Amino acid sequence: MDDAFPEPDVNVESIASEALKERIDAGEPVAVLDVRAESEYEEWGIDGDSVEVVNLPYFELLDGASEEQLDRVPEGDPTVVVCAKGGSSEYVAGLLVEEGVDAANLDRGMEGWASVYEYRELDADTGA
Repeated sequence: MDDAFPEPDVNVESIASEALKERIDAGEPVAVLDVRAESEYEEWGIDGDSVEVVNLPYFELLDGASEEQLDRVPEGDPTVVVCAKGGSSEYVAGLLVEEGVDAANLDRGMEGWASVYEYRELDADTGA
């Protein structure tokens, strides 16, 4: 975990990017809490037909999660928390677990997701 974030007080499950991709590809419902800054979230993220994503930047959770913030967390089995490299998401997943939320950290964050992400360039020529 990144040294900039404290260790969670609870054991936090991690999920590998490959396992998450398999769930998404199989059409399983997936809930993602993206804790990156809004600008990073808007640039690219995890998506799919069966994926529900909520952006809640980690710095808003440094003093703990309010009831309003907890209400925004998508319900998953588990809710997968993601950040850039896996440090802040592990911390936030720990906060959520302490609050009774079934949460897991995406191992290596979006950096890990990039290793399984399927980039496709679309042909912009529509013939119109």
